[in-house]
Amino acid sequence: MRGMLLIFILAFLAVPAISPAQERGTSEIGNIRKIIGEKTPDFISKPVIAIVEALEEFRTNNAEKSEGKIYHFVFANVFIFYGIFIIILFLLLRIIWRIIF
Repeated sequence: MRGMLLIFILAFLAVPAISPAQERGTSEIGNIRKIIGEKTPDFISKPVIAIVEALEEFRTNNAEKSEGKIYHFVFANVFIFYGIFIIILFLLLRIIWRIIF
């Protein structure tokens, strides 16, 4: 569980500073691939990179669709989106942990 949390924290730190979704390119994803892929075994790095790419695609697509709406700020702001995502993930993992143990 700690390892999984560490992977998500590393993925969160690899995302650059606040920038609108429309201005972000694939260079950030390339940076994540580079950071995680260099020293991490393939069986760990491939799922992490796939998850990060899927989340980033989801975020950018929803930021484009929600232009002018009140929740556009959540999808356009990297820190808010991933912050909320990590909080929800933490709460879900905590619930699962309490059910199992």
